[in-house]
Amino acid sequence: MRERVQLNFAQRWRVRLKAPQRAARNKRVRIALGVLAGLVCIVLGSLPWVYEYELNTELAVLNQRIAALQEIDGKVYQVQALEEQLGLQEKVLDFVGGQRKNPGEVLDRLKESLPAGAILENVTLNQDNTLRASISFLSPVDAANFWSAMNVSQYFETQDIGALSLKDERQTIVMDFKLR
Repeated sequence: MRERVQLNFAQRWRVRLKAPQRAARNKRVRIALGVLAGLVCIVLGSLPWVYEYELNTELAVLNQRIAALQEIDGKVYQVQALEEQLGLQEKVLDFVGGQRKNPGEVLDRLKESLPAGAILENVTLNQDNTLRASISFLSPVDAANFWSAMNVSQYFETQDIGALSLKDERQTIVMDFKLR
């Protein structure tokens, strides 16, 4: 069979006219794609420098924050040092205050604990918080009651008692106490 050749000159003419336009368009597309590819390469090539710049700015910000924290750290260190000094001074004051008891207060507490009719004749308060008292009692029962009351007292701790006679008469007894 024979092929039939179409003799449509107008159509061929249009195809030939469009060929240079397509070539020009293809050339423009290739140039645009080349420029775009070049820009992508430039952007990708500059990413390490951009990343380095970003890291440097973050580092500068962090250094500023660290400098501010160092000032705060210095102040915290000063506060801790002052608190430590305060604690040492409080210990010294407690030690000095613990070593000295107010004799008037001790004497008042001792007088409050005495039974009726008992006379406090002599009191000695030592540096080691011991107390020696010479007390006259009406009877040995009063002395025993006073001694047992001192054992449960929250202010005094009994240590020693002098000789106690069982005769029902006034007697003077020397007692040793330790202050609590």
